[in-house]
Amino acid sequence: MKLVCEETVGSRVRKVYDRPTTPLARVLASGVPNPATTPALVALCTTASPLTLKRRIDRRLAAMPAALRRIQSA
Repeated sequence: MKLVCEETVGSRVRKVYDRPTTPLARVLASGVPNPATTPALVALCTTASPLTLKRRIDRRLAAMPAALRRIQSA
């Protein structure tokens, strides 16, 4: 979320934020994305499952030696 503006109401400051969007939506809305990579990004976003990605990360972390995990978490 990005801060759009700050409004002063009496002695308080009220912050107004825009609606949260995904990184892909922000790139597409900016009008700057590379036309050659846009279809690949959209395909990746629609096929990627957060649960599947988490499972892959968990499997790879479990396969790491304990010494490396301690170094990574420090």
